[in-house]
Parts: sequence; C-alpha cells; structure tokens
Amino acid sequence: MLGRSICLFIREVCSQYDTAELPHEMATHGRRVAALAKKTPADTPGPSQRKLTSIRKEINLSTYKYHALGDYPDLIAWSGTTDNASTQTVSVLPRKHAESL
Repeated sequence: MLGRSICLFIREVCSQYDTAELPHEMATHGRRVAALAKKTPADTPGPSQRKLTSIRKEINLSTYKYHALGDYPDLIAWSGTTDNASTQTVSVLPRKHAESL
C-alpha cells in the first residue's frame, strides 16, 4: 500500500514539476571536476567539462530511506519517538575533575 502510494505520488505529482540541481550542488560538482582534472596526467583524457547549468533532478527511490520506510512505525512503537531522547554528550566525571583535564 505504501509503495503504491509513493509510486502514484511520483507519477501524478512529481511529473508536474521540473526540478533541478541547486546552486550549491552545481558548485560542489564543479569543484569535484576541477580536483579530478588536477589529478589526471596531461596525456590522459580528464573528466568531461560541462557548462555550468543545472542538471535535472528526479526523486530517487533506490535509497535505504525508502526501503526502510515501512519499518518506521514499528520502530517508533518499539523505541519511542525521537523527542524524548537527547544526543548531548554526558560526562560521568565529577565537574571538578573534568575541569582539571
């Protein structure tokens, strides 16, 4: 059911929009191409130089995120929501001892 809904969303909604690379993605790609061009020897053909125009982007269903999407409800029921947990690092050393380190 979830998979069919996502496929329907892609077919009915995503197809109505032209999406493209963001400016920072274009800059990152340009830097990567330039770095590869520096690494290749002069007699070896380097990476292709493309115009600095944005590339058309489409939704990618071949990621783990979409593969695991159906497991999220069970995981939330088992472990709870993320708003009740903290990722803050906690020190077990007394404050006085931690300051002397």
